[in-house]
Amino acid sequence: MPKARIMIYASLLVFLGVFCLWAYKAMVDVRPSVQRPKLTKDEGPLIDDLEQRLREHVVALADDIGPRDVSIPNNLKAAGDYIKGVWKRNGHEVAVQSFMVQNVACENLVAEIQGRSRPDEIVVVGAHYDTVSWSPGANDNGSAVAVLLELSRLLKNDLPERTIRFVAFTNEEPPFFKTGSMGSLVYAKACRSKEENIIGMVCLETMGYYREERKTQKYPLPLSFFLSLIH
Repeated sequence: MPKARIMIYASLLVFLGVFCLWAYKAMVDVRPSVQRPKLTKDEGPLIDDLEQRLREHVVALADDIGPRDVSIPNNLKAAGDYIKGVWKRNGHEVAVQSFMVQNVACENLVAEIQGRSRPDEIVVVGAHYDTVSWSPGANDNGSAVAVLLELSRLLKNDLPERTIRFVAFTNEEPPFFKTGSMGSLVYAKACRSKEENIIGMVCLETMGYYREERKTQKYPLPLSFFLSLIH
């Protein structure tokens, strides 16, 4: 290999290493300390109840059902049935957008709170409930589905000015990511065809917590290599 090419590669590695160290230091410097705020006597039980509800949703999806995608259609259906069941118990009407992928019936699920004064202005709050085929998906994306379910419960009687539409999407993970079978794309096309006035969208994704103890977090290559040098 010519010396010039070796020097270029070496320079790129040094630059990458310096950049990784800088990024890590910047990330550590700005990361806020995580402290639970002090709660009033009335707030404590409400927060405890919410924590329990969130945990129950994640356990139901990740432990009781497990990996859920088109290659495991029974699990994918079970996850959809769980979401529909929670919404119905909380008093929501559930709309279903069905479409076929690899001879499997797939469903985007919708619960909506009608806007009080501007119902034609729609804010979508969404999370995908499928996983990659080898993961139970507690964080990706069970944690976000849990938040979606609890947001819809807590806002059920809030009477917002605009319509809030909660959508549980399917087929967001590979091999469907960025394809025509991706649930959010299927849903967006349907909204456009109906000329709905979607004024905003909040995407809930991997909302699980992190821990600060050593060895509890992992970085992808090449970050993991360079960061291991400073630990």
